[in-house]
Amino acid sequence: MRKTDINQYTGTPAPNGYQEHSAGSVALTATKRTLSVIGKALLTVFMVMLVTGAIVGISMIFYIASLSGESIDYDLRTAKLNQTSYIWVMDENGEFYEDQEIQAETKSEWVDFEEIPDAMKKAMIAIEDRRFNEHHGVDWIRTGGAVLNLVGGHKSGTNFGGSTLTQQLIKNLTDEDEVSLTRKLKEIFRALNFEKRYSKDEILEMYLNVVNYGSGCLGVQAAANLYFDKDIQDCSVAECAAIAGITQNPSAFTPLLHPQANRGRREIVLKAMLDQGKLTQAEYDQAMKESATMTFAKPDTSNLVDNQIINNWYYETMLQDVAKDLAGKRNISEKEASRQLRTQGMKVYCAMDKRAQDIAEKVMNNEEYMPTDTDIQLGIVLVGYDGRILASVGQRGEKEGNLWMDYANNVERQTGSCIKPISVYAPALEHGLINFSTVIDDEPIEWDVNGDGVKEKTWPPNADGKYHGKVTIREAIKHSYNAVAAQVLVNRLTMPVSLDFLLGKVGITSLNREEDLLPSALATGGGSNGVTVREIAASFQIFGNGGVYHKPYTYYYVKDDRDNVILDNNTNPGIQAISSPTSTIMRKLMYSVVETGGTGPRAAISGTQVFAKTGTAEDTDSWFVGGTPYAVAAVWEGHPTPAKMSTADKRSSLTVWKMVMQEYIQGLEKKDYEDDPNVIAKQYCAVTGLLADSDKCPNKLTGYYTSGNMPGTCDGNHDNPDNTSSVSSTGSSETPVSSNPESQSSESSELSSTTTEPEPDPSSQQPESEPDPGSEPDGSSSDGGENNHTRPQN
Repeated sequence: MRKTDINQYTGTPAPNGYQEHSAGSVALTATKRTLSVIGKALLTVFMVMLVTGAIVGISMIFYIASLSGESIDYDLRTAKLNQTSYIWVMDENGEFYEDQEIQAETKSEWVDFEEIPDAMKKAMIAIEDRRFNEHHGVDWIRTGGAVLNLVGGHKSGTNFGGSTLTQQLIKNLTDEDEVSLTRKLKEIFRALNFEKRYSKDEILEMYLNVVNYGSGCLGVQAAANLYFDKDIQDCSVAECAAIAGITQNPSAFTPLLHPQANRGRREIVLKAMLDQGKLTQAEYDQAMKESATMTFAKPDTSNLVDNQIINNWYYETMLQDVAKDLAGKRNISEKEASRQLRTQGMKVYCAMDKRAQDIAEKVMNNEEYMPTDTDIQLGIVLVGYDGRILASVGQRGEKEGNLWMDYANNVERQTGSCIKPISVYAPALEHGLINFSTVIDDEPIEWDVNGDGVKEKTWPPNADGKYHGKVTIREAIKHSYNAVAAQVLVNRLTMPVSLDFLLGKVGITSLNREEDLLPSALATGGGSNGVTVREIAASFQIFGNGGVYHKPYTYYYVKDDRDNVILDNNTNPGIQAISSPTSTIMRKLMYSVVETGGTGPRAAISGTQVFAKTGTAEDTDSWFVGGTPYAVAAVWEGHPTPAKMSTADKRSSLTVWKMVMQEYIQGLEKKDYEDDPNVIAKQYCAVTGLLADSDKCPNKLTGYYTSGNMPGTCDGNHDNPDNTSSVSSTGSSETPVSSNPESQSSESSELSSTTTEPEPDPSSQQPESEPDPGSEPDGSSSDGGENNHTRPQN
């Protein structure tokens, strides 16, 4: 008998019916359990979806609510002014005077609503927004279709987005045309809020005065002047239709270039006006007859050159800065901000130092200082220690037009070695990872040079093709040793800290975290995009003003037509990029560049101390960046499209820097740097980099330190490689810092005031011998300094 046939309670055989019933009960129970599990799973999934949906829904509600206040700052009163704006400049006595009008870049003339013919208004509404007078800024029927298109991934169509005239006006004022849900939501709320401020007539007046009507025309009056040589109020129905049809695609429908395309489009406009009852059949027939034979005026350009005001290089970049800042403040496009700047009676108080600008332009126009290859261009920017741009010149030679390529402000080029002070040495010194005389192995690092996963110890090479064993930081800066910069970057500072410093502390905006977290970008200036002359000049101000970075500026403030200040750079406090002691020590390290045996001795200026750094990038870009107690200047030179330069031609960046700076400081009141009082001068052993023992170290130099970042004392054992560690007091020099470290440098009020070697006279920077021009030499020449001593080799 089977075990399953026994009654589990009595032990007697179960009847056959019971056995079948028991089996059925088991099966039913199993089915119920299965269904229960499935039900619970489905319930769980449903609840998860419900909760997720609720979270997403609430998030969307908050997100949409956050956009509900979106608006643009647009003032109809000032938009209608048509007043000339002016540039005001400060004279030698500190008084402002009106120097030059700001000329409009495009053809634009505001015309009041009453002067615009009804045919123009009706044509625009008929073709672009037939329900304009019925909605409140958004046509929800067209918007719903646009959302479906967006969700479906359809990006084609000339009217994608279903925008109303109000939304199109917003789009023209902000210049935002990104195909995204966020942009569309912003546009919707801006349009709704805009219609709360202005009437339909006011909105239509704005639209007809600011929208692009092709061939450089903003507004219907400019279009009527250009295409028909008449005022808009004198245009016929057909002519109004021709103008209205342009807005859908100004480059394709401008009648000067595409008369047949414009005819097809204007006749579509006329048909829409007829269908919507805005024209009678007779008016339509007459307009179509005129359209068939329509001709356009030929623009008179004979006097354009004579009437054009050529802005100097400084004014041009300043006007771009004002337009950018005004756009940000008013939430409009830079193009619209530029139009407002030129037509609303503004006064721009320029920060240019006229004398400095005149000197820079004179030098850049002097072929004696220029490369012999006339294709090579240069750019120079002179910056004060408060961030004020004193002078800017964007090309060599005479400026004979506007909006030329500006190599000083708008072009990014690889910096080469001149990035090292801000990318490696300053942050490393600030974190106590090196000091003035720290000894580093001048040898390649292990790095995946080829990007194939194989690390090689072959990079970076030095300019002279050699490695020099153990050298001090001062020596590495003086001779621009690439390998030392790479060693400090990778093995001590770390690349994230370096990049954070460049992006967050000294205004280098062109680098990015995805592509430039590399030794080649941060140690030797081979970044993906490069840096502008303006940015590198401004970043070096921290070495002459106690470590403060000020964003560079070209204007003090801007006033509107009622003398209200609408933009202001007078409050530019800056940020403390590095400590004041670090600033002082870095500057003293960089004096060595222009001393005999350095990479830029020809830049030395008699009677003043110059801190500097040279830079070359693959022999295609040559830089010189340096400062005096008065200002910092940076000069770049290279071909418009990167190409090799001769050794002789690479001299020009340094020559131009010296000619400009030398003349600029002549006649100015004598000024010196302000050294931080917490910096201590000590003699160090030229071999080990440690503090010198007067009896045991015959070769001594003067270094500069803080009490918290002072090397140990040399024991006289100059042949022992283990005796070359030169950072003490603030932790191991071999420990890299984290991505967001707190400064490890320490200043104490209990500091020695003893100076064992006097600061050299500025005239000592005059060159006694000159290295190979245009290169960064190995410094093997004897200069009475560190290179005269034998170092322990690896």
